[in-house]
Amino acid sequence: MRITTAMALVLWLAVACSSSRPAAVTIDSDTIKAHIQKLASDERDNNTANRYHKPSDQYNPNWDMKVALRDAEALYAVGLEIANSDLWPEWKPGTEFRAIREQMLKK
Repeated sequence: MRITTAMALVLWLAVACSSSRPAAVTIDSDTIKAHIQKLASDERDNNTANRYHKPSDQYNPNWDMKVALRDAEALYAVGLEIANSDLWPEWKPGTEFRAIREQMLKK
């Protein structure tokens, strides 16, 4: 099975957000992030070189949308887990987005 960018992102989020992962599983988040960036870069480069603004840059009814469906299901599962959790993702201290979020919560 080909690991898509969204699937790799979901795996990275699961690892990054989990405080109780099994001790037998060791996953290096830097490796996962590098893999995500490589997948995204390869896909972007391939799309730009072979499809962007070319005749193949059109919807093809023969496309197998199963991977897109799996990506959507995985992202939905992450969103549902966060929505039903008492814990919410937070911005790292010092990031510009954290200050914006904190200001929004005060309103």
